Parts: sequence; C-alpha cells; structure tokens
Amino acid sequence: MKNKIYASLLLATLCITLALIPTGCSKDNLEDNLNCNDFGTLSYKSQIAPLLMSRCGTSGCHISGFASGDLTNHAGVLAKVNNGSMRKRTLDGSMPPNATISDDEIKMIVCWIDNGALNN
Repeated sequence: MKNKIYASLLLATLCITLALIPTGCSKDNLEDNLNCNDFGTLSYKSQIAPLLMSRCGTSGCHISGFASGDLTNHAGVLAKVNNGSMRKRTLDGSMPPNATISDDEIKMIVCWIDNGALNN
C-alpha cells in the first residue's frame, strides 16, 4: 500500500515538473506559429527594406561592399533569400546578432520571403 502511494506521488510530481518545463524559446516555435495571412500583402519598399536597413544595413554590417552581403538594396537581399540564408538565420535568431528584432518582425521577413520576396 505504501509503495502505491509513493509511486502515485512520484508520478504526479514528475507530471507536474514536466508540465512546467518550457518547451523552448519563442524563436524556436516561430515557424510553427507562422500565419502569413496575419500580414496581408507585404511591401519590400515600405515594410521590409526599412526593417532590414534599421536592423541589418547599419554601419559595420550588411552595407554596400560588405563581404557577407549588401542588404541595402533588393538585389543584395534577394541573393541572401535565394541561397536560403536570410530565412534560416532570421528564424534561428543568429541574425541580426547586435540588434533587437521582434517575433512579429521575424515573421514579417519570413512571410515576405515565403511569398516570393517581391520588389514591390
């Protein structure tokens, strides 16, 4: 009888503990919670370009002539889109390394990419 009580308590404690453990950082789950319909039609010129310029195209980062890519114009951005690095590195949180970018801004960039990365 005592063993059943201890086993039940142990099982209950284990279940509660597992329920309280976070499933990961929000950036890990962004792609799972991505709904591009939330943004409507995204505009490179009015939404994506200003975001990239303020977070990525800053001094010492992805500016004209930068070895890792120029994100100050659509052609430079498209090169990173086409090789898959912009989507991957934005989603995994490795870019931008020195700027704060919100989950909604990440989703906006990914949705713009997923919808063809138009120069609109």
